[in-house]
Amino acid sequence: MTCELDPMAVYGLEHGFRINDPETMLEFYCGALGFKSFAEIFVPGGHVWGLRFGNSLLKLLHFDEMPAALAEERRNTHYMTIHVLNAEEMQQVASAAGATVIAPYSAFTPSRAGDPGCAFVLIEDPEGNVVEFSQGSPWVAATEEFQARTAGR
Repeated sequence: MTCELDPMAVYGLEHGFRINDPETMLEFYCGALGFKSFAEIFVPGGHVWGLRFGNSLLKLLHFDEMPAALAEERRNTHYMTIHVLNAEEMQQVASAAGATVIAPYSAFTPSRAGDPGCAFVLIEDPEGNVVEFSQGSPWVAATEEFQARTAGR
């Protein structure tokens, strides 16, 4: 059996970060990057803020009494991609808002001739979560091999 999309779901996919400093993180994502508040969830011992960006949702989860989530523990384990029309500008905006640029604005060159490229920037937000600003989309239709490997799963 495969996932069945809940037709009542506002978003089919949501991404979340566990955060340590809600004020800093809300200012970064809403104030500097332009995300919009959507909703909140009050969980035992914590709080989740839902932030909209286009047709996507970012969840920021904070636990009052839990030890901090260290950046070193999160790096290279997950990242979020934000599709934008101004990746180079967002590098400057994010940096000015306290982010660390870990891969400056550059172009992705596909390994297959004819595939689309894109420009991108990788930053760490103020708590060390990795965020990619992608300008253009390198996605291409799934190859027959990939379709065969995933058929019936």
